[in-house]
Amino acid sequence: MHSPTSTTLRAPVHGSRRRVRPAVAVAAAALVGVALLPAAAAGPAAAFWTASTTGSAAATTAVLATPTGASVPTTSGPDVAVTWEPGADGATADGFLVLRDDGVSVEAACGSGPGALVAGTSCTDSVPTDGTYTYVVVAVRATWTSSSTASPAVVVTSPIVEETP
Repeated sequence: MHSPTSTTLRAPVHGSRRRVRPAVAVAAAALVGVALLPAAAAGPAAAFWTASTTGSAAATTAVLATPTGASVPTTSGPDVAVTWEPGADGATADGFLVLRDDGVSVEAACGSGPGALVAGTSCTDSVPTDGTYTYVVVAVRATWTSSSTASPAVVVTSPIVEETP
């Protein structure tokens, strides 16, 4: 017999009766909620804090400064000068990844890549083929990234070399 302070729930399980204690049911629901948490967290990053106390507290968050003013000349030979401003509102970048877009594919430019960031705010990109390109500069700090808007288009043409007999 149960004491007046204990509570059990009864639920049929495959034709039999099974006792489920409230604490076990709550723990099982919590585990299901934790298992579903990664799927729910696939959206944009967010953070919040809760506290069960009195008094005051403070917390700060930061964003990575977004590069601005990605610029290229309107026409160029195979070497394109790319410049930008590092951005002022946010944490300072460790370096920059420069991306070249020809309208079909996007490639790393200026010799930059995940392990080789550009340290300054300008670089020269050696474009392999003639065409029209835009550039995007991505600020990188540890695992944070922040992208500039695309530069105006640059038309790249290689000089014509005439052979003399």
